[in-house]
Amino acid sequence: MNDLPLFFEIFLLRVFMKRFVQCALGAIIAFSFVFAAAGCGDDSDPTVLETIDSADIKSYPMLFVDGSDSGYTDASIGTDTLVYTCAADADVTVRLEGEAATISSPEVSESGDVKTVTYTLTAVSEGDYTLAFYDGDAKDGQISCSVRPAYPEDPEFDAFNSNFNSDPSTWGTMNGHDPSMIEVNGTYYAFSTGNNGQPGYEIRKSEDLIHWTYVGQAFSNVSSALRSVASQLEEVYGQEITPGDLWAPDIVPAHGGGFWLYGCLTAAFGNNFSVIFRAYSDTIEGGFSYREILVVSGGNWATTANAIDPQIYRDAEGGMYMVYGSFQGGFHTIELDPETGGREDGYTYDMYQDGDVTSDAYYGGKLTYTSNAEGPVVAYKEGVALYTKDIFSEPYDADAWTSENYYYLMGSADSLSADYNMRYWRSDAPTSGFTSGLGEKVSSSFSWRYDSSDTRIGYNFFAPGHNDMYTTPDGVDLLVYHNRTGNNPQDMNWPHYLFDSMYALDSNGEIVMSPNRYAGEALRKITEDELTKLSSGNYDYIALGLSSTSIVYASEGLRLEEDGTLTIDGTERGEWILYGDYYIAFTIDETRYYGVAMPAWIEAENRGGITISARSEDAGLPFFMNMAF
Repeated sequence: MNDLPLFFEIFLLRVFMKRFVQCALGAIIAFSFVFAAAGCGDDSDPTVLETIDSADIKSYPMLFVDGSDSGYTDASIGTDTLVYTCAADADVTVRLEGEAATISSPEVSESGDVKTVTYTLTAVSEGDYTLAFYDGDAKDGQISCSVRPAYPEDPEFDAFNSNFNSDPSTWGTMNGHDPSMIEVNGTYYAFSTGNNGQPGYEIRKSEDLIHWTYVGQAFSNVSSALRSVASQLEEVYGQEITPGDLWAPDIVPAHGGGFWLYGCLTAAFGNNFSVIFRAYSDTIEGGFSYREILVVSGGNWATTANAIDPQIYRDAEGGMYMVYGSFQGGFHTIELDPETGGREDGYTYDMYQDGDVTSDAYYGGKLTYTSNAEGPVVAYKEGVALYTKDIFSEPYDADAWTSENYYYLMGSADSLSADYNMRYWRSDAPTSGFTSGLGEKVSSSFSWRYDSSDTRIGYNFFAPGHNDMYTTPDGVDLLVYHNRTGNNPQDMNWPHYLFDSMYALDSNGEIVMSPNRYAGEALRKITEDELTKLSSGNYDYIALGLSSTSIVYASEGLRLEEDGTLTIDGTERGEWILYGDYYIAFTIDETRYYGVAMPAWIEAENRGGITISARSEDAGLPFFMNMAF
């Protein structure tokens, strides 16, 4: 953080804080900092800590405790700086409260009427601490921070239950199909498609995003709760409908309190006789009650949208939208009223049928023209860091960063039972301009086993997909998805399991996913020594191809050498460069890759370490590395 790129200053101090700072520890950003404003009341505007009255904050400490057992400790993990500027004649000081870190005496430099004050903080133990700012004897405000483990500790993942007919209370992550995530008062909830006698949208909860408990169903009685939805669908389908085929819910906070549940009912699997509806509950665990229908699709497969898979997203100004659709109908978006949760335009299916509104108006703008993807979700990312120089031909330049605001659209392509894979598209606008075509692959079937007989790890990432894009209150970006874990497309005895994995954006603003289950880690600064010394530079690796029809197993023998070369089985195959806080670029046989290095729990090694997720420059194909100890 000493060489904080201009992007981070702009993002932390101007964009984030002006839009999202809340009172009394109400907002946490990507580096696990919590901003608390002194004297901030419920009925007043929050104090913006772009300045703390008399000090302009330039960078914040990011502290981690090295929990590795290798004997190697990277000093930069445990220390970082707090930097601020103030008037040269000002008496602005900082006092540390808490025992998780220590603070040095300040270093002061002056330039004209401005002085820069730098404190060095050192992590002592995992926990929280507060930096209190004083102007003389008067307290201006405070920043509350956390010291986190540098590498995740053993998460003790729950065993995979594969008994479809077992008591749902014993399921854990089993049958977590098409998940949608929300956090309520410190507890995480995942809503998912009903399975195996639990048709009314399953609800699970977790305190740590690792261990999950089955709560129950969103509707106490699906048939009675959604009779109005079934009746509407029967009109367009021409046959009686049993409201049991509910798919892919989304759960969001409702304006004024409570929760809106967006769901969809389909007449029969594999057609587009479908309805998207909205339900409401005062409490997150239900029971939910039907409110209204938003979209109806009645045939015309491949020419109109399929009213299925709704997901809610917001634009930069707080506007509310619903993205939905699947396969031949493409992905569509409709603007919603943030206060009612219903359509902003008020259009109904009867108006469309009567010719009062066009198909484009009723079904909304088309975000993509893909014919083979489903499960759309959109996430807005403000201040995406972009490196503007060629890292391979020019020395790293800390001033060569710029930033852009992007909307990321994700969906899952191809067959659920064989070659399902996650993809993404990007735009600088919320309802148009997304990159066309099939999208860029984020993940498909892979395994950290070396072959099907390898017993180091007991499952595969098989047909992963239908993901939510979720950011935790402390700023960790997660892909929340289902995964089958089996060995091949014919192994359909494996159910879906709820998975989540951290993701990041590389220096080109492209999505890269950690190829490991989330274990409580956070994105942080990585150093060259850490990459070459913690595991002696050894990595297992996986290169995903264009095809997704089979599992890609891991290979051994890749090394990141201290001289900047990359070798495989002892032969030099390319070079690697670490730049910024955690960005990495490397070449293999002249193909360029750009990615991110991040902490992970490496299950095949049964320990914490570093994973690297990257994309090839030419084809945009994922390349994964896990430290091999």
